[in-house]
Amino acid sequence: MLGHIASSRAERQETFFRYSVKCDRLTATRIEIAARKAGLTVNAFVQQHFDTILDAKSAALRQAQVKDAPRFDRKRFDAIGFARRHKVSIPAARVWAALAGRVDAEGRGRATLLQLARDADVDGTYPGLLLKALAEAGMVEVIEPSRSGRPGLYRIIWED
Repeated sequence: MLGHIASSRAERQETFFRYSVKCDRLTATRIEIAARKAGLTVNAFVQQHFDTILDAKSAALRQAQVKDAPRFDRKRFDAIGFARRHKVSIPAARVWAALAGRVDAEGRGRATLLQLARDADVDGTYPGLLLKALAEAGMVEVIEPSRSGRPGLYRIIWED
């Protein structure tokens, strides 16, 4: 009996809660389109957004990065030094630089994998793996991956 009580207590600690969100038809359609573009189901897309709601520290950091985002000078970029500091390959550093050269006022860059390959002078099938390595190193956040020749949306994390 005691084992049953302990296991049910452990089960209760793992419980997930569901929340419903009300929106009008236009908003629902826009969410469906955005989810499709991101290659996610609507539920996964909304969950991904929901996961960031209480992440105030990350939001504040992103906002500070946008405000203080330096102008990127690709000619002065040291790919070897960047690669050593962030423990990524030199081609990954060049992809980061190619993406950093495309950022908007909010610190986001939009590019296809082929554009990044051309700008970074790497093999055309390689940038996806390099972006993954940069994301794992904390230097790029993938907002919307590039799919079928459509540009992806990425947030650049600037060095301190």
